[in-house]
Amino acid sequence: MDMHLEARIEPHWARIPDLPSSRVSGRTHGVAWLPGEGLVVFAQAAPAVHFFDARGQWQRAWGERFCGAHGLTLVEEGGKSALWLTDQYSCEVGCYDLSGRLMRSLERPEHPLYTEGAYVPTWVAVHEKRHGGDGAVWVADGYGSSLVHQFDADGRARRTLTGEEGAGRFQCPHALAIDLRGPEPELLIADRGNHRVQVYG
Repeated sequence: MDMHLEARIEPHWARIPDLPSSRVSGRTHGVAWLPGEGLVVFAQAAPAVHFFDARGQWQRAWGERFCGAHGLTLVEEGGKSALWLTDQYSCEVGCYDLSGRLMRSLERPEHPLYTEGAYVPTWVAVHEKRHGGDGAVWVADGYGSSLVHQFDADGRARRTLTGEEGAGRFQCPHALAIDLRGPEPELLIADRGNHRVQVYG
């Protein structure tokens, strides 16, 4: 089927409030569409998590401490929408309900590179049980030691990828996604510094 898509720019659609904190940076790394509700944006501002309706009208916000707001991943927890957030300044990785309540968090796992190297998480991907997964959570340490960590559904560290088991050592594995389009799910890793996407089955 042939489809013609026309793109247009709406410069004033879904703008975060003009606050002193948003003027410092205001970058929006994480964006997700909430079915039946609208848009949620994770911005480097205080507050950081902003909700908009389908027309782009600002509705509400929460999250005063996420000055390093980075990755936002929409998931389903207990039949309800939830957000995995990563903050590059505080190095927090947490899952929040839509009202801002912390449901669970992940600590930095043990790894030899962390004896001297930094841990700066940038993104999360979840192989959700509703999609046939086991609930595993993947965390990209994109701005720290260039690693990707896997946790089980209960938050226990399972393993760490360096890229060397794939196409080569990661250089800023910045973002992650679980691709469900094929016969088997695949983990997509945006290996930004190497200008490639590494794919793990």
